[in-house]
Amino acid sequence: MPDLDRLGVLFMKTQRVSVILGLIACLPLVSFADQDVQARFEKSLKDARSLTNVEIQMLETSIYPASPKERDFSSTFQYTYIASGPKFRATCKLVSATQPNTRKLSEAAFNGTSFVTYNADTRSMTRQDRIPGSAASGELLVSPLILPYMFLAKHSDDCLNCLLRFTDIASPAFAKGLILPKAQQSNGVLHIFMPGLPLAKKPTSWKIDIDESGDAFTPKAVTIVIDAGMEIAYTLLNYTNLGGYQFPTTIKCIAATYPPTSPPTVKSTGITTVTSVRIPAQIEDSLFNLDDEEQMAETIWDADEKRLTKSGPPSEACLQKRRLKEVVQQQASTNGQLAITNRMAP
Repeated sequence: MPDLDRLGVLFMKTQRVSVILGLIACLPLVSFADQDVQARFEKSLKDARSLTNVEIQMLETSIYPASPKERDFSSTFQYTYIASGPKFRATCKLVSATQPNTRKLSEAAFNGTSFVTYNADTRSMTRQDRIPGSAASGELLVSPLILPYMFLAKHSDDCLNCLLRFTDIASPAFAKGLILPKAQQSNGVLHIFMPGLPLAKKPTSWKIDIDESGDAFTPKAVTIVIDAGMEIAYTLLNYTNLGGYQFPTTIKCIAATYPPTSPPTVKSTGITTVTSVRIPAQIEDSLFNLDDEEQMAETIWDADEKRLTKSGPPSEACLQKRRLKEVVQQQASTNGQLAITNRMAP
């Protein structure tokens, strides 16, 4: 499928001048809109880069309808993401699932020099020097913090599991020199069309819908069409801000077959909701090391050296320390929920 579109003599002299003046008067309307979107795009990136510390918690619920080969499935996970400069820690915790053997707890962290992942179910850890482009256990593929820039992710045949991290968009090199295509205007909404990276050896394309008014880059919808047979539409709702950076607190997602059918053949639906977000005044560097998890790990795999650096069960002391930590975290979560309930009470 071809790429989508990128957005008397005295009388005659007088008429020609009028036409030229008319064209000059009309041209800035589109030009100003394009310049405005570009300025909003660059402003929002600047606002993201001004955030040195971020902490956000999210709930993601996914539903997969039954198919001839598979039964229906749904799950809800709680994600926590903490970043400080280039360092970050991501945690994924199971809330509920309709199928057994769903992963219960996984984490990933980068401390500036080492990237580590931990799977609590198998008590296994991996370590390497560089951050991989692909998503690791514990990381949310579609985070509200990055969704407005999802169309710049490197997900492709060359990196099937690549994701966009907040530390990516906060980097000075991200989208450097990028000029957005000209937008198409319709009923107060600007539509931006961009080619994507190939998937399944087929072209992809992006569509970004954003209100014509506004001073930040706040898309209301981002859609990717994969010519290999899928369309994924994200709806971005309830924008909030951290400092000057604006991002959605609710994301609704629908994945359907492509070309579209009537009615649509939905493959999955999902909703991601921000439950809390803040700018911590300070974040201890130890948070990005996963030291407790390293003690708990039965195996540690060094991905750079391609060898195990640890194997064997954890000590009873480590198990007791982990249980105590889980009790403290659960009590803190319970206290937080009670505080929210009390504030909402009439």
